[in-house]
Amino acid sequence: MNDGLARWVDGLAAGRTGWLAQRKREREVFGIPAQGPETHWAKRGWGSKRREIRCEAANARVLAEMGLGPPVVAAGAHGDSEWIVTEDAGTECLAVSRGGITDTKARRRVLAVVAAAARRLHDAGLAFPDLTARHTFLRADGAWFIDPARLERLRGPAPVALRARDLAALLASLNWPAIPRPERVRLLRDATGETGDGLCRLCTLVAERISVLASRTRWRHAHLDATVRFQEAFTLARFAAGAGSVSMPDDVFERGTMRVVRTLSDRENRTLGTGPDGRPLFFVKAFPPTRRGESPAMAEIAAIDRFQRAGIPVNRVAAYAEDVDRGSFVAVVACDGEPLDDLLRRGVTPEERRALAVQSARIWRRMRDCGLRHRDAYPCHLFAARTDTSNRFELRLIDLTRAGLATWPKRRWFVKDAAALWHGCPKPPVTRTDAVRWLREYFRVPKLTAEAKRFARAVSAKEASIAARQERKARKACADGTQAAQP
Repeated sequence: MNDGLARWVDGLAAGRTGWLAQRKREREVFGIPAQGPETHWAKRGWGSKRREIRCEAANARVLAEMGLGPPVVAAGAHGDSEWIVTEDAGTECLAVSRGGITDTKARRRVLAVVAAAARRLHDAGLAFPDLTARHTFLRADGAWFIDPARLERLRGPAPVALRARDLAALLASLNWPAIPRPERVRLLRDATGETGDGLCRLCTLVAERISVLASRTRWRHAHLDATVRFQEAFTLARFAAGAGSVSMPDDVFERGTMRVVRTLSDRENRTLGTGPDGRPLFFVKAFPPTRRGESPAMAEIAAIDRFQRAGIPVNRVAAYAEDVDRGSFVAVVACDGEPLDDLLRRGVTPEERRALAVQSARIWRRMRDCGLRHRDAYPCHLFAARTDTSNRFELRLIDLTRAGLATWPKRRWFVKDAAALWHGCPKPPVTRTDAVRWLREYFRVPKLTAEAKRFARAVSAKEASIAARQERKARKACADGTQAAQP
């Protein structure tokens, strides 16, 4: 028996210590509380996976010696399983944080750090087909790679073909399709040192490999990506409910730990955790399984990414999980403030109302300029939080389930989003003067032009259509309720 290993792993499988973070066929990953806020991670393999864990332990030591991976605390056989325990790689996972995605300089710094680490890896005679964003953690001194079970040791520096394969996996997993081409080329150049014709051939190889990866299904069995804050909130809620040990991602699909606030035909809205002010910490959307196409959770994450890259403030992703049999879910951090319509009903000063008209118009104009549609752009989906600056608000769009690129003809989508905002605003206090002020900022004109007036008429007609449809729904619901009440 490995006494040092036993000290770490005893009680994990039985649920007496730590928590189960991931379970796959003949393989499990556990989180182990260490000193302070740190967490150690233990991976267990049995049956056909024992050899894989032994390979991962040997490869993890190689990366740790190079300063490209977390140190190995203990490894070896214990009971009927093979184990490896490593230190925490950190909280800045490239897949979850999407660091620097809205800021060009920060994004370039992140990509430069990852490129330097990948080049060190390949120049040292190593290749890593699992070089993905969720296996990459940003550190103050560079980047670390985790889960190196498939790390390949070569007799010399990695050839171009293997470098292209690994870098394609990285770019495909980043889910940043709007990264400008010059930045992607710069990443490949910095990660390989290729220039001229050699760089052109490398880009071609990477593009071909990305096409192959994109053709594969996005659905996975029992997969979870989550921030540390979400995991902590879920663990606390789990123990508060008396559920004992935590099994992630299996438990996140259950209702028990989360509070269900709304059930729809295509999803279920839940909340997780409670802050000091009594408000939820996270909002969760759970979707049923869909056999074709990507999971609804991944579609919403792609929309959030697209809006972030366009510089439009939206809610931040805290976690997502998917399982082909159970469905998928996406969790977002609760926004500060309150919905715009609630804020307006509670009452704001004329100066604040004017500021809200201008700031919201800038967001809608940004959506138009970037060719994006929300498709549910009511004021209840625009959160407003007061800032320290006088008459200024922090606005964030939420509920991007149906958002994405506006299809042709695009103008109808821009009209629909503007009509939804106007329909949901309470009148009063919102007036037609506020609408004119909104249109002037939307078109960036001091006085309404003929184009702006045509747009306003189209918005008015669409708003009337929305109002008529909602009135029909209300009458139908009232009639159904009356019939249900009759004996």
